[in-house]
Amino acid sequence: MPPATALLLHGFTSGPASMWRFQEWLAELGYQAEARAQLGHGGRGPAADYSLAALAADNLAMGDHDLVVGHSMGGATATLAAARRQAWAGRLVLVDPAWRFSTAQEAAAVKQEELAALDRDAGEIRAAYSAWDERDGAAKIQEVARVWRPAVEGIIDANLDADLRDAARSLAVPTLVICGDPAAGGAVTHADGDAVASANPNVRLARIAGTGHNPHRDDPQAVRRALLGRPGQVPGCGGPARPADRTEPAGDAGPAGGPVRRRRGAPARSSPDHAADRRLVGLARSRAALSSRPWPRVTGTSRCARPGRHSGLTGCARRKNAERR
Repeated sequence: MPPATALLLHGFTSGPASMWRFQEWLAELGYQAEARAQLGHGGRGPAADYSLAALAADNLAMGDHDLVVGHSMGGATATLAAARRQAWAGRLVLVDPAWRFSTAQEAAAVKQEELAALDRDAGEIRAAYSAWDERDGAAKIQEVARVWRPAVEGIIDANLDADLRDAARSLAVPTLVICGDPAAGGAVTHADGDAVASANPNVRLARIAGTGHNPHRDDPQAVRRALLGRPGQVPGCGGPARPADRTEPAGDAGPAGGPVRRRRGAPARSSPDHAADRRLVGLARSRAALSSRPWPRVTGTSRCARPGRHSGLTGCARRKNAERR
């Protein structure tokens, strides 16, 4: 039988190549992950409609998947698509989703910045992305050349008043929202994230301290831990769930040179890796288990929504593959 499938949706003025990191991570778990181009991107040329509704409809036409991962604009369109048709995605991972513009001035600034980015040459792009992995710069160079320029203006202009917070509150599948820091450019404000997570027990937030709108590029190891769960352990066989508060930096350096994060009030450990790895992300065991045993409503930005035993993506993928065999 075929393996569990994952759909990867890139952000604004980017493209499928930019999702290479998620493709590699998910492949480790046995997922067959495919990155697809959004309307106006990836060499697809012009489209008749650039509204989020049209973008979400395009995502739905890409077929149903066990997991959908979307960054920025991809997180926004995945939110709307999943809200419109629950069977489209078994689980969602939204990486700093662009659920709305706070102001018209913000929208205008984004449009101006992204149009200017299309005019950068390869050297300027490499310089702009010098703090990230070289592959991120190479992917940006590749994908910028494939963006349909009128789509940049069209997507901004067609969605000035868009607000997907209600769609996020209505999500009926297990959803992990990985947020950057709003003070560093993260798109999800603390108020918006708290409101969505408090209203929807299917949604869990993981805030990555010190990162901006691209947490998977700013601190890949922290995002990888949030996405995959605890290294060295099959999350489907993990220990009991514990109440989780906001994550905050500890004093030691993590695997990628960034801060290790631990639960507030948790004792410090002698191993920085051990302290960091105690942050478990509980995604649902399966859609069947979710429907038969609803998650309780919770408040707070980063509480594990389900009591009992954690079941991260590793366990989900392995069980899915075992069922199909």
